[in-house]
Amino acid sequence: MTMHAATAQVGINAQLLSGAETYRSAGVSGYIRQLLTHLPAAAPDMQLTAFLPAGSLQPVDRLTQAHSRLQTRKPRQRILWEQTALPGQVRQRRLDLLHGAVNVTPLLSLCPTVVTIHDLSFMRYPQAFPATQRLYLHSQVRRSARHARQVIAVSQATKDDVVALFGVPPERVTVVYNGVDAVFSPASPDTIDAFRRERGLPQRFILHLGTLEPRKNLARLVEAFARTRQQLPQVDDLKLV
Repeated sequence: MTMHAATAQVGINAQLLSGAETYRSAGVSGYIRQLLTHLPAAAPDMQLTAFLPAGSLQPVDRLTQAHSRLQTRKPRQRILWEQTALPGQVRQRRLDLLHGAVNVTPLLSLCPTVVTIHDLSFMRYPQAFPATQRLYLHSQVRRSARHARQVIAVSQATKDDVVALFGVPPERVTVVYNGVDAVFSPASPDTIDAFRRERGLPQRFILHLGTLEPRKNLARLVEAFARTRQQLPQVDDLKLV
């Protein structure tokens, strides 16, 4: 890898970072936010540039934020930017490495790439995806994984899928588990009681964390919950949240 200075120039495609308080801020957006917040301090030997939507992230020390002049909120707009404008940014900024934070890197890559693959649900559960989205993901995620210098998988299951379904050598796939945000720490009894009162919850409840999508298998969750209520009368006040 050619180094232009003592500090490695690393770019991160963070266009799927969302600043909205909606379901779009979950999942991969949360991954990107934590990566951009904590990586600069953990990697002082790198000069990091994040390509992200304007207003989606507060300033972070030692992180340069580059905002696109093009709209990237809609999938087609983002894909167009990734495949046309991003390679130009790589050249202009003379990057040593480009990290595709969510499954895909540009077709025309002017520097080595690393890609994080979160899952291959579009291959395991193709019926849950529109045909055009499925075809795009199938071709571009496969290509990105095969051409990347290194693939980051967020779980061993994802690594196994990347190796089995894409034929990527296992030594080029590294499992890096997602961290746990500090917000997920034990709450005080008073905080829990206030939360229950506000939402009308009983002393015990089952909490589902995730977005409402077909591949989340929510039908089976509801079925299992109903059976539990039927078979265990002592939990007839149990609620599913």
